[in-house]
Order: sequence, then C-alpha cells, then structure tokens
Amino acid sequence: MDMVKHLGVLFSLAGGYLMLPTLRKPKESKIPMQLQNEGILFGQDLLFPGLHYETTEGVAIGKAKKGTVSTRNIYINDGRIQVTNATPVELYLIALHKSAEYIPYNRARISMTVYDEKRFFPDGLKKEYVDEVEMEKWRRDYGFHYDRVFSLQERVSKWALMLNDLNQYFGKRYRIAGSIEKVPTDCLLLKHNRRTEIPFYTGKRATKLEDGKLTIQCNSIDALVNWLDNRYQFDPGLPIIDRSYHGGGVVLTLKADFSDFSSINEALIEHGLSLQQEFISIERMVIRSR
Repeated sequence: MDMVKHLGVLFSLAGGYLMLPTLRKPKESKIPMQLQNEGILFGQDLLFPGLHYETTEGVAIGKAKKGTVSTRNIYINDGRIQVTNATPVELYLIALHKSAEYIPYNRARISMTVYDEKRFFPDGLKKEYVDEVEMEKWRRDYGFHYDRVFSLQERVSKWALMLNDLNQYFGKRYRIAGSIEKVPTDCLLLKHNRRTEIPFYTGKRATKLEDGKLTIQCNSIDALVNWLDNRYQFDPGLPIIDRSYHGGGVVLTLKADFSDFSSINEALIEHGLSLQQEFISIERMVIRSR
C-alpha cells in the first residue's frame, strides 16, 4: 500500500503524467562518428557499436562491424581509455607502456608463444617501419576496440584493470593470456652529459624527417626515444630506454644517416646525448596460449 501511495503522489505532482528519470547526456566521445551509430549505452556513456563485448558496467571490448573504419585511434585520460581498430598485440602493448603517445613495437618488448601469431601480430607490424598501408586493410577487417571508464577508486590501477579485461576477452575467444614480466636484456640507454644545454620548447609537437635531417619538437625527450625505438631497431634489435633525466620540452635537429647507428650517435653527441649499450632489466609483455 505504501508503494501505491508514493506512486500516486508522484503521479499527481506531475500533473497527471508519470515522471521518468532524465538520462544524462553522454560525455563527448573521441571515437569517430562512424563508430557512434547504434552505440551500446553503459552507465552514462556511449561505447562502441556492433561489438561482441565481454564486460561489466563501464567496459566494452570486441570487434567493430567489418569494413567500417580502418584508422587506429587512441585516447587516454585519467578516467578513460578508448582504442579503436588496434591489433590484440597493440592493446597489450598500450597496457605495458601506459601511454597513448607511443606503442613499443620492438620485439625485445614482446614475447609470444601462441598458436596463430598472424592473428595477433600481423606482418605489417614486423617491418622496419610499421606498414600502415598494409595495416589499414587488416584494421578494417579485423581491428579490435577497447573502451573503459574508470571510477575514482579504479584510476590508480587502471592499467592492471585493462590487462585483466584483455585477458578475459581474448582468453575466452582465443585462449591466450598476457602478463608483464621483468627480464634482463641488452638495451641502448639514451644518456645526457648534463653539461650541454638542450634547447627548451613549449610549442606544438612535430616530428619531421627530410633529406637526412630529423627535427623533433616535443614536450618531452621521450618523443626522440620513441621515434628511434619504433622505427630503427638497430642490430640486434636492442630496445632504446631513456636515461637522460631531462625534464621539459625539447627541440632537436639531428643530421645523420639514419640507417647507421654510429652516424646517429655522432649527431646525438652534438646535443650532449649518446646511446650506450648496457645490460639492464626491462618490462616485457609475455603473451602465451593457454
């Protein structure tokens, strides 16, 4: 009876019309408009359409409709991670590197023992340069999306939660699991002599390679490390790690033969930088078949 009375009061206050709760307007999404049609509503926000998703509230992961969008997009802030059209390996490497700026494709950062590696690590990712033309077709037909909104309590451990989400989804479908392990390996460490000043920069980020001259304008020296690590995996493919301890933005111009390690090192020395080989422990993503 009490419930009937309460409903009667609400009905009368609304002038004879039953009032329904007002849905909150979804937050602005960074995902392209083609992916927002027929979205799945979870919590307060619009997630991906056409997904075979595995999730609790606030998470969506799976494949998009075949042939819709071919470009990869990554958007990360404190409370959300959104990735469209990524390979499974790229999703795992984002969880490893904890960044939207760069994915560490260097094979020293990935250990895979899976039954069908091409499904997870396409040939377009294995070349000296990531072959985006080849990858576009793969992403259009087989790309995966990931979207998770984190509560305030979850933000501290969001990367571990992302890794757990990936293991649940890919574990059920393809019987694989990823884990982060520390392994000792030879690396090239970027070091600074602390005497030579590197020009400070606060403007728009840009990277340009033209006529053997590389110009990097960025808010962190990480951009140089990432560029070298991603595009030039020197024999025998050593990962490049920042040990310059240089804070703030930088602008650098390097003139070198970028297929030759010693030529690059000579160009770096002009700025007080150098790449030095050392044996250290680094984090690596290990992906195994279950």
